[in-house]
Amino acid sequence: MIAETAIGNLKGFDPEIRLIEKDIVAFFKQKGAEFGGKDPMFMAILAYFYVRERLTQQDLQNLSGFSAGTVSKVLRQLVEINIITKRMIPGTHKHLYTMDQPPVTFSQFYLPTERILLKYEDELKQIKAHLIAHTSEMRRIRSFSEVLAAVTLLQGSVHLVSTLIAEMKKEAEKQAKK
Repeated sequence: MIAETAIGNLKGFDPEIRLIEKDIVAFFKQKGAEFGGKDPMFMAILAYFYVRERLTQQDLQNLSGFSAGTVSKVLRQLVEINIITKRMIPGTHKHLYTMDQPPVTFSQFYLPTERILLKYEDELKQIKAHLIAHTSEMRRIRSFSEVLAAVTLLQGSVHLVSTLIAEMKKEAEKQAKK
């Protein structure tokens, strides 16, 4: 890792701006994990793109202190969900990663959440069917009605999340055409 003074001046950032950038990255890491269940390393790299827009893998390693493998994995994810683009730097073997326009919505960002919920959709149906089939025996369990309500809510959430993400995608496409 290079010295802090070199990182502080990466692409012209003075030390004071670098401190603000660190606060932004820390905020993204914490809040992404708290509210979106996102990996803090993913959120940190995403934050660097909001601040700097264009970075190489080496820039991200220098800024974040993450390994080449970690940075490469997150960059691949961000490219796959179309948040950043990857271009070859002419005359080199390096790539420049760019967030040309911050996403209007993060429908792509929430697709993993949708996939996780859909994965459990059948299991939730089976659990609910089992609870209903055995209601007479299970009513004796003190928290039965709360468990049934929670399973029903989760089952409904799968559909709601899918519908919400579909609407977010439509809106993002409309915004992109403007």
